[in-house]
Amino acid sequence: MPNVNFTFSTSTANNPIFQPDNIGTMTSENQTSSKGFYLVHDSTSTLENVGFFIQPFSGTGYVGLYGESVDYLDVLEWGTQAGKGLLINQDSTSTGTSYETKFVGGTSSVGDNYANAIELDKNVFAWHTSTSGLTNGEFPANHTAHFTLQLSVPSTALPGTKMLGMFLKWEE
Repeated sequence: MPNVNFTFSTSTANNPIFQPDNIGTMTSENQTSSKGFYLVHDSTSTLENVGFFIQPFSGTGYVGLYGESVDYLDVLEWGTQAGKGLLINQDSTSTGTSYETKFVGGTSSVGDNYANAIELDKNVFAWHTSTSGLTNGEFPANHTAHFTLQLSVPSTALPGTKMLGMFLKWEE
């Protein structure tokens, strides 16, 4: 299978961002921070079975206090609490909740590994093209996806920096 390169950016100019990228700073308990991202790939084919998942941070420059695995497990645990955790909104034209999915661990895990990846929703393309004829899980060539990540921290969270790795799965 040929190598596919993805570019994450925070603007339509597709100026790439590199790890780590800060989605926000919260100064007190129970705050929420969010950030929008654009995503493109360089394949000339439509990618299939595309999905998002998180794993412990594995890059260089870790600055958390408790370790990469603890950060990952904490964020997944927050996802089991009502209204908390890391959430991906794939409704690129509004903030509607119908396209929001939380990353959750435990027995009902969602987005916590490759096998439980959160399927790419065709509405990530609605900001610049009609979604008619598109299928969930497919990422057509020459399309740009737009999604938002949101983090909500419970009052029980210990203060400090949390770092995660976000990954994509796909088939060509």
